[in-house]
Amino acid sequence: MRTRSELEALAARHGWKPHTLNAAELAAMSSTEYEYHSVLNSKELERAVAEPTDRARTKSIADANNLVRIWTGKSTPEEQSEMVEAAKRFAANYPQFLGTSVANGAKIAAWFKQQNARPDYDGFVRAFEQLTFQNQLTLSMRALGKAAVNGRRVREIQDRIMRERKIRNDRVAEAKAAADAMQAAISELPNEITYISDLSPEQTKLILSPATAQQQFSAQSAEEFKAEHLEAFTRPAGYFETKAVEKVILSAAAKHPEVEFDSATKGAILKYFENYVAPVTIQAVDAAIDALNAENKITLKPDTQVEGQVVRYTDLGGNPPSYIETSVPTKTDPLTDAELRRFNRKKLELTSDGLMAECKENPRFRMWLDGEL
Repeated sequence: MRTRSELEALAARHGWKPHTLNAAELAAMSSTEYEYHSVLNSKELERAVAEPTDRARTKSIADANNLVRIWTGKSTPEEQSEMVEAAKRFAANYPQFLGTSVANGAKIAAWFKQQNARPDYDGFVRAFEQLTFQNQLTLSMRALGKAAVNGRRVREIQDRIMRERKIRNDRVAEAKAAADAMQAAISELPNEITYISDLSPEQTKLILSPATAQQQFSAQSAEEFKAEHLEAFTRPAGYFETKAVEKVILSAAAKHPEVEFDSATKGAILKYFENYVAPVTIQAVDAAIDALNAENKITLKPDTQVEGQVVRYTDLGGNPPSYIETSVPTKTDPLTDAELRRFNRKKLELTSDGLMAECKENPRFRMWLDGEL
């Protein structure tokens, strides 16, 4: 440590003098200059060092006094307006908090008074989280909308709706069924929750999180859905070309020797693609043939067909297979949603031979194809 005389000599050389100090000067001060002020300007240095702490303490006391004034009913109109805006913002971001509940409002207000907390947005969030963990609030999982819905449950409801409404190849109707299924799944969610210990970890995370725009859901009509997703219902220029479809039909003809690809059949397939937005592929033509055959809109070659209740056999020579059956199995229990999804998948994935084999092994699958389940 330097002596007083050494520090005075350094001060003369650098131009240091005792004066009023501030935080900026203290931050830029070298260790030698700081030592000079600690010896020759000690009181001022102590004041400057303590000033930020004293200022923060003074502000904290003033804030605390202001909060006491607010919670004793003496808030100013401006403070009341800020409080209302904070409450509105919180309510918008946390719809799971039932703001219409008088008990919820009273508990939030009591928390603010007890904690002497500032009634801003962050304060509302802290009150919400603490009181939720204390099982003090009544919350709504249903208000979170589709973010809280199990996707598997939505698909189950949608499958049931589409089966009941007999929806097929109608994208607008399918979209309406999806919206209705989502709304039904949302209505199944609990609307009043107090004990979050009853929730799963995923549900607990959701109930404590602010909602996003994606978490909000309201049922749409088919027209509203189409207007919002217009690009899905609008064909790009050149999307459908008759010649392109005819080429694919010729390629698919080899896979369907039972079909008479006359002008009526080709016209029906072309009409199918005009009515439905679908990529023109061989697989799509296969689907079109199946759909049109079910509606008796295509021509089959009668001399090559052995018709049963479900299966269609194409005679390509040799003896007919022994499993061609004309009897109808006795009706059993209705299809479950899981069976329906499995049968639909098999219908899309299996070849003609695979479908015949499946019909032989699974009478319920054959009955479903025949429309009896």
